[in-house]
Amino acid sequence: MTASSVARTRPPDRSAGQTRWSVADDPELGSARSVLIRASALLQAFSPERPVLSLGDLAACANLPKSTTHRIAATLVGCGLLQRYGTFGYCVGSWLHDVGMLAPARYRLTSAAAPFLHEVHERTRATVHLGVCSPAGPLYLDKVSRYGGPASFTRPGSHFPVHSTALGKVLAAFADDDGELLARSGCPRFTQRTVTSRRELARELDSVRENHVSYDREETVPGISCVGMPVFDHSGECLAAISVCAPTVQLDERRSVAALRRAAQNIGRAYGDASLTRPV
Repeated sequence: MTASSVARTRPPDRSAGQTRWSVADDPELGSARSVLIRASALLQAFSPERPVLSLGDLAACANLPKSTTHRIAATLVGCGLLQRYGTFGYCVGSWLHDVGMLAPARYRLTSAAAPFLHEVHERTRATVHLGVCSPAGPLYLDKVSRYGGPASFTRPGSHFPVHSTALGKVLAAFADDDGELLARSGCPRFTQRTVTSRRELARELDSVRENHVSYDREETVPGISCVGMPVFDHSGECLAAISVCAPTVQLDERRSVAALRRAAQNIGRAYGDASLTRPV
């Protein structure tokens, strides 16, 4: 670094009456800030309704030229923040989820839940999910399963439907505004058993609020059923949802409910204990 570049990037000496220094005073830093803003615009283009976007879609959502979008997207792919999907598509990279997991609240929750998710898996031999609401929609936060087991299509960091999954129904039932959550995600039909009537869904969510258990009986994937349950904190707020998922012919609903209820209580208790020792 040359003497001139050092002088250019050094903050001003206020005692000498110099004005406030800002990023804009340095062309290199100003350019970096511009790139970060544009990269952020590309990442914010993705949503549960738009999990995969073409280059043209990205450019349109971020209001950027295609050439600029292509350069930034290529850099984000190289960093693991985006990944290619098929021949022309892009989707959010798994590394971005890994970084997000370091956020204190999520780290506390996954750390508190991990041993009890494994306990449920051992008791039921089913795939176990931990899900939460995020600004972009319901999100798989963690998963315990055997290799090649059911629900192999799910992964932590990916989103899931609200109206058809056991996790989604729990989160909708205890959301501040279940109607808004359902409206944002829509109610598409995935199987012949998918409930798409808002009135019928409302009745089902009332049942979830009353009984603290939800069901997905082949409503999302043919032949696969799930049982879900809320996780409450010490104040009675719904922190998350947990579920078991297995082929319908193998799922023991009674055993699953018992295992989930015990795990939900333990997770809520462990999360409360962790909040006393970890910064939020």
